[in-house]
Amino acid sequence: MASLSPLQVLWALIILLCLLRCTFAQFPAVCNTPENLQSKVCCPNNCNGRGDCVNVKSNAERQSVDADPEIVAVLKNTSNVSEKGNRIDSRYLWPTMVFENVCICSGKFYGVDCNECAFGWSGENCGTKKQVVQRRSFGSLSDSEKQNVKNGMLMLKSEMGYWSVVIEEPLTVSGTVTLQDVSTYDFLVYIHNYVSRDASKSCQTLNGGINVDFAHSGPNFLVWHRTYLLILERALQRVLDNTSFGLPYWKWEDNDLSVFDKRYFGKLSSTHGIIQDIEGGLNWNTVCDITYRQKTVDNTIAYWEDDNSSYCMAFWVPCNPNADLRYGNRLQRGNAETYLPNVREIEIAIAAPEYDKSNAEGKYRQDSPRDSFRSRLEGWSLICSTSNSDLCVGPQVLSGSQRLHNNVHDWINGHMSVPPSAVNDPVFSLHHSNIDRILESWMQRGFPSGEIPPYVPDSGGHIGHNLNDYMVPFFPLITPNQQYSTSENWGYMYDTLIVATLNDKPDIPDCTYTKENIRECRICTAHSSDSPTQCNRFEFDLTTNTGMYRQNCLLSSEDMRVCSAIEPTVRPTLRPPSGSSSKRINASLLLFLLIAFLTLVLED
Repeated sequence: MASLSPLQVLWALIILLCLLRCTFAQFPAVCNTPENLQSKVCCPNNCNGRGDCVNVKSNAERQSVDADPEIVAVLKNTSNVSEKGNRIDSRYLWPTMVFENVCICSGKFYGVDCNECAFGWSGENCGTKKQVVQRRSFGSLSDSEKQNVKNGMLMLKSEMGYWSVVIEEPLTVSGTVTLQDVSTYDFLVYIHNYVSRDASKSCQTLNGGINVDFAHSGPNFLVWHRTYLLILERALQRVLDNTSFGLPYWKWEDNDLSVFDKRYFGKLSSTHGIIQDIEGGLNWNTVCDITYRQKTVDNTIAYWEDDNSSYCMAFWVPCNPNADLRYGNRLQRGNAETYLPNVREIEIAIAAPEYDKSNAEGKYRQDSPRDSFRSRLEGWSLICSTSNSDLCVGPQVLSGSQRLHNNVHDWINGHMSVPPSAVNDPVFSLHHSNIDRILESWMQRGFPSGEIPPYVPDSGGHIGHNLNDYMVPFFPLITPNQQYSTSENWGYMYDTLIVATLNDKPDIPDCTYTKENIRECRICTAHSSDSPTQCNRFEFDLTTNTGMYRQNCLLSSEDMRVCSAIEPTVRPTLRPPSGSSSKRINASLLLFLLIAFLTLVLED
């Protein structure tokens, strides 16, 4: 065997180091070079002649000028905030903190280099509508189909080489980020964490009471998660080698618990109030879950409650997935003091006349008025329902009185109860597929104008939430305007939709409940004519300013006060780090093995 010169050995080591580090994040690997980072140009192969290499800095700056100035001020000022490590927020002026010149694809071409087709399109020139895939209820799938969904998730959890993520941001605008290779599934966990870094109570306090969130509590909530689901569905189609695969949805309004089978996605906690590792299913190691572990497991910092601004740093810094894997923390669920929403609540939501609406201050934030469909479905609007009467909808009247989307997260509890850690639970995606199905039901319900009410706002909202803003952290770039249309435009449909049976007014009056009489707000989960209706009631303790659900209340003509007791929550202790439990091969070991191999070659 021919010997290698010392220079050849050096080049081999350099190449290996590049392979270990030059992976692609929200950006393609080919652009992760010193030259590209210095020039801020990412137009691989000159966009393959299917688009133009465009400088988007002026667009990003315009979006900042047109956005809510309070939100912009928070993002712009992070380098002056010691509680955030004086770091530049890479989400600000997305994506220009990394690249300013990117491919803007023509027609239905798509991708970082315009070499793919947009969702729902196929063919050599991406001019052919792809056959629409059907998303079905998980409970309607055969055992083999359910197992197939689980297998796809497992493959994404171990699939490397597609993504890397930002784990450290620079101190100056001219600095560069630090990247880390992660699995495809952990990437999806990461981006949901990345958008919600400021949402903790401590960070909101530090931000002057302002909630900065690029995917929640605002207008783009539904279209952001629709984009997320499309990315996941395409990834599953790839690993399953099945372009007709449709991501199933969890039909929780029918109390379908088939998802929680240890053969598939693992069981729920069997004891009320106890949070524990799930049994069976995808009981994998979790990442990006410091918000959950500090809130629930080691019980030191409560994500939603602790308003000490000095705690913000723990939540705000970009998570480090590979460091988190070394803790060996497992996916957890609980059994919370809440309930699964029913069909009547969904019908109340899809009766909303407008997609979203500004609050009394003209802001598009969490506290949107009752006319907002987005607010009703996300779970911030107060919705009360019995089987046939006593319906109402109104603004959120107290902390904790959440409905629909939010309530399902709380019902599962565990990692799902805290947004930045929620995607660790694979049921997250099945839940959001159902939320997307409800969005589709609203879009197709029929409106007096004959058209879907427009997406709002055009401007003035949270940056990333306005009609033509780039949604963070998607790359290639995409806007709410591009995503706000019916599902068939994106190549999928649902097996069933929910039919609108209510007119907003006069069928659904305004709720008049306050903290003092919130217990009168009833939510029924069973509609049997042969027995008293099982309902839930929210009770608010004025002395502690906290609320909880009373479950299984017997609704009769005489009384509504007989409810099951709520057991106290018992919190387990944090599992200590167990070294590197990840199955990924350590980069240092690979380097050592290569050096050993080259040594043998040189000695030959």
